[in-house]
Amino acid sequence: MKTATYALLLLLFTANYSGVFAQVTNVSVSDLVLQDISDESNERTKEIEERIYQLDARIQALDTTLLQSSNSDQETMEKLQERILTLEEKLATQKSRELSVFQANFQTAVINLVSMENEIKPLELFEASKDFYSEAANVANPTRYEGFNEWFRMFRQYLENNKARDETLMVAAGLLENTNNFTSGIGIGSALSNVLFTSISKFITSLGNSKGRNELREESREMFLLIMTLSQYTADMNEIMADWTGIGKELEELKGLHDMTLQAMMNYLQLDPEYFRMQFLEQTNASNTLDYLNHVKNVAGNKVRSERDLNGENWKDALHHDMETVRSLKIRFGQATMRIFSNLQRYKDLIEKYEHDEAIGLEISQLNTKLDRLSAAFDNAFRPQKYVSDAVTMYKVY
Repeated sequence: MKTATYALLLLLFTANYSGVFAQVTNVSVSDLVLQDISDESNERTKEIEERIYQLDARIQALDTTLLQSSNSDQETMEKLQERILTLEEKLATQKSRELSVFQANFQTAVINLVSMENEIKPLELFEASKDFYSEAANVANPTRYEGFNEWFRMFRQYLENNKARDETLMVAAGLLENTNNFTSGIGIGSALSNVLFTSISKFITSLGNSKGRNELREESREMFLLIMTLSQYTADMNEIMADWTGIGKELEELKGLHDMTLQAMMNYLQLDPEYFRMQFLEQTNASNTLDYLNHVKNVAGNKVRSERDLNGENWKDALHHDMETVRSLKIRFGQATMRIFSNLQRYKDLIEKYEHDEAIGLEISQLNTKLDRLSAAFDNAFRPQKYVSDAVTMYKVY
């Protein structure tokens, strides 16, 4: 415990001196407690192993003595009794090793479960990324591009003037009447956009080869290229967003499972939810947070001992189930964060695909800064591969 306290004070001093950190986070305090659990368990295990080694040596010495023919019956009886007592002590010591390791494992599970309250925050994750995703969607809005609105007004007028004698133009006019523009309702990425593309092609053809219409004809071709490019961009982006929606559902499900598991654990350990909120979730003093987590650690350790004393041979069953539930939650959350990183990479690939495009490249390139900032936020908050790896190996073998 002294090591963790010293490390915590050092972190606090560094934060105040450099001005880089405002406070030690709950997650870092949790790491200190988890390291304490591991260190204490290793120290106890070492002591127990040394005691078992000493007892084994004593048993071997007694066995050697018992083989000597010079022993009297009284001496043989005493040595046999001592051997029985030594064996019993060895068995008791081995059971204490099992208890010690199991206590450490259960304490690790409880501290990890408590700490996940600050790790699984899907709404906050999505809120932090809203700026980038809304901007990525806005790129597909053709009205943002120079010259489009004026050209679109002339195109609409063409549809109105000619829809009575052309069914395709009539359908296109009806679509635009219902949606007002390309950015709502059917959208330029929908199947019905083919009707609009055909109508634009007819509009360009209607301009003929007159010199007086060269400028409008050239502008129409540029707008046609813009809309076609945005249509493909929208289709690519929607495919990525579909995966992001799945990630959101997974995170929401994990949040629900975590809340349920945490509530059950707090009831099992008789921990006050309100005190947990004040001393951990809303606590800004790292020292108080450390004290609270050490309290939780001690309660968890005592619970393991109580279960062993009360439930005989089956004392590990319920505890083991809870431990595996926590590990499963952590693995699933780590896998979800892997999907987030993969999703961000797909957006990076999307930007690289279009950033040099003549029509939309400038708008696309401006997404880079926002994506870099979003990626950095996730990089600083999560290390999914290590997270999953640590979850898989979070318990000691006993």
